[in-house]
Amino acid sequence: MVWPDLIRRYRRERGLTQIELARLLNVDQATISRWESGKQDPLPMMQTRLRGLFRELDHLPLDYAVRALVMSHPGYASLLDANGVCLMTSPGLATYLKHYQASIVGRPSEDYLPEYTRDLSSPYIDEMMRPGSSLLSVAFTDRAVFSPTIVRRTYNVLLSDSGRLLMVQDHVMGDMVGVDLPEPEVSLLTMDEVAEQAAA
Repeated sequence: MVWPDLIRRYRRERGLTQIELARLLNVDQATISRWESGKQDPLPMMQTRLRGLFRELDHLPLDYAVRALVMSHPGYASLLDANGVCLMTSPGLATYLKHYQASIVGRPSEDYLPEYTRDLSSPYIDEMMRPGSSLLSVAFTDRAVFSPTIVRRTYNVLLSDSGRLLMVQDHVMGDMVGVDLPEPEVSLLTMDEVAEQAAA
């Protein structure tokens, strides 16, 4: 068993500092540091206790998995709640927004999305967020929020312990200053289509 990686993973996924994990295990912070650096393995009795904690990771609330999906996204992604409020952004989007001295976390999407985008996306988002809806994804061509870059914006509904959430992803198609936005080319994906693909 690779103790350093497992201990770091457990802390990261539980949002614990070394000190907090040390308190939980009734050891000092220096011991956690030695385990994570690989300088010392936990004693056999502590290994048994740690294995019990690691098993809990397989039963994390779904919200953790959803957040991990956004946090690990290599490009521009954000997570919106049922009211359209941005809960978090991917590291790439956070860096992009910092360049424009902007932040969208904690803000409803109508505060920062252009009217064109709101008008195009609202009916689809309303349907996707409706309990029991079979609409899972919608994608269309749009401009990036704070620049003239053209993106393919995709909204995916995610079911979590908190209810329905939206993961919004922007795939950069090009920096097109002064170029008219192409027709939206809306693509939809429903539960039935996913079921058909899974059955094939």
